[in-house]
Amino acid sequence: MRRMAYLSPLLASLLWLAACPAGRGEGWVVGSLWVENCREGEPLVRNDDYDLGADFYAGDPLYDSTDSDSQRQNRLLLRMQETSNSVMESNSLLLELQDLQRAAQYFVRGDPLPISDDSLDPTLTEIDTLVRLQLQLFTVCPQNRAALTGTARPLVDRSMLDPSASSCLLPDKTAPIPPACPTLSDAQRTELDTICADLDYDDREARTRIEAILGQGETPACLYLCELGNLKRGGSSEGLEDYRLDYNETIAGVFVSHVADARSYRLGSCAGAEGTLTGRFRFNLVRSRAAQPFP
Repeated sequence: MRRMAYLSPLLASLLWLAACPAGRGEGWVVGSLWVENCREGEPLVRNDDYDLGADFYAGDPLYDSTDSDSQRQNRLLLRMQETSNSVMESNSLLLELQDLQRAAQYFVRGDPLPISDDSLDPTLTEIDTLVRLQLQLFTVCPQNRAALTGTARPLVDRSMLDPSASSCLLPDKTAPIPPACPTLSDAQRTELDTICADLDYDDREARTRIEAILGQGETPACLYLCELGNLKRGGSSEGLEDYRLDYNETIAGVFVSHVADARSYRLGSCAGAEGTLTGRFRFNLVRSRAAQPFP
């Protein structure tokens, strides 16, 4: 019997998206990664030298047709991939803006957007997911079929509590969830906007500056939008109840995010992966094919 791999909510929502004719953009995703069972039983260990090698970019706006302005939530699905293959056949970084109205309000205020995922632990009602992030390693780690999920929730070394448990990393469900984003000073906003204004998004020299601001804390999970369609920084945050993006509009941003094995959070089992990613991207939204065969 053929076994089906577990599909996260974000990945499931993207299965119908595939390679589009364009997919051009600029950006990079780098960082540190540890994946216990990666290929042929061997781990993947990248100490600050992991590189997604992004060369394909796609974004799809999803419009909510709900009549009520207060309940409408337009969304935006973004992906950066090393190839233009389907999401199940390429290493990919997936970003989902769950509520474009609120994302637009954060943008005009110059506030960073917290990255979280309420599906990791449905019992935690205090998690308010605005941005989801997932890293898929389908080609580099074919034996690891679970997504690495962006979250500010820390892992703990159980060996500190139970010496017989070796070095099993478990989700720390007893500790308060730390803030995903720092509170930015005016000087830090100015620095990030200066980085955003440099339109050479392939340039990685800004990495240390991005990490110095957004990477504060042990488990940061934070996205700062540089461009969001035709919105302007410092404008009014009112009247954005039905804000939406359309194809050919531009989105850009920088982020720093802790990522961890989603299965360990859901099942309370030993984590098989963890890392920290820093990224930068800028591209126009391009339409993907309307359907994709399930692998």
